[in-house]
Amino acid sequence: MSLTDDYTVTTTEDPEAAVSAVSGHARGKGFRVLDVHDLSEAFDEKGRCGEPAYLVELCNEEPDTDLSPCSALASFMMPSKIAVFQKDGETRISALRPNPVAKLFPELAPHMEAAYRVMVSIVEEFVPR
Repeated sequence: MSLTDDYTVTTTEDPEAAVSAVSGHARGKGFRVLDVHDLSEAFDEKGRCGEPAYLVELCNEEPDTDLSPCSALASFMMPSKIAVFQKDGETRISALRPNPVAKLFPELAPHMEAAYRVMVSIVEEFVPR
């Protein structure tokens, strides 16, 4: 995977506030927040990080974006995720582009692209206007 396989923006909000805002923006776009994982502790245990890191898991409840009829392997793409982390003192919010997975499951590409557009719109809520 290359750096171009993600869409990342920076925000002035602290990571915890950004997680809360991502959750609120996602709900406003018809997504349900399944879980928020605080990865910081796990990373600290391995001596890898030291800065806050969260993974927000989202599920689109719209029936026209349901991947389950497409393939049993669609479960690899669920739920959608947005990462919120701090790097070099900056809070970053990131969504994974569907490119790498779409190559593995081309029949799912249209659904993944639609979900990705919503993920980007959630991330873009943090871009100053």
